[in-house]
Amino acid sequence: MAKQELNGQKAGEPQPKEQQPRSQQAKGQRKRQHLIDAAIRVVGRKGVARATIQDVAKESGLSVGLANFYFAGKEDLFSAAFQNLAEEYEAVWRKRTDGLDDPQQILDAMVIAAFDAVVFSQPKAAAWFAFWGEACHGDSSLQAIDRIEKRCGDEILRQCRNLARQLGVSPTHARQIGLGLGALIEGLWSASAVPGSSMKARTAIQICRDYIAASFAQAVVGRADADRIAAPAAKARRPAVQD
Repeated sequence: MAKQELNGQKAGEPQPKEQQPRSQQAKGQRKRQHLIDAAIRVVGRKGVARATIQDVAKESGLSVGLANFYFAGKEDLFSAAFQNLAEEYEAVWRKRTDGLDDPQQILDAMVIAAFDAVVFSQPKAAAWFAFWGEACHGDSSLQAIDRIEKRCGDEILRQCRNLARQLGVSPTHARQIGLGLGALIEGLWSASAVPGSSMKARTAIQICRDYIAASFAQAVVGRADADRIAAPAAKARRPAVQD
């Protein structure tokens, strides 16, 4: 018997979201997330250019038809996967820093968040850089993720400025330290993206902690040295007091 159609929809095909009961919508959301997770693993192994929607369907254990139902093709799926990685990272660092006021504690929490087990793994790091490679070649849908990452970078810079004020360090030094920390985190992620990498989260966290401590200590010492040099010079320039 031929498949019946209802309102132009073939039997066995998922209903449009607005027509689905809540339980079915939740099930559909789980399948969609399952495809996103599979896409991240596939892209981590093969890169964006070589990965196909068929690869993702096979990895997820779902059909190509379902993949095409939930996403309007490969680009839509991979854009959603990239956004998922970015939003997952932001959710972790915001949760880690929630309720903290001290800038040193906030910076430490952001470092720990960068290497949290939820976001830090070889497949996710490899996928992240693969997606960024596409963004650098002008993919506008992927470039939009830059706004999410920028919020993290801006928060690191803000907390570096706050800590600098407490220590009497200049805003220029604070910015340099913040930019350096962001670059260090990216570098450690890059190292972990290589298959077989021995980079561990605890090692990466300690490297970042040592960098923050050494950078601010050097800035404080540099300020103190500058003060010691400037004080005699200022005294020499001071006009003599006339009786």
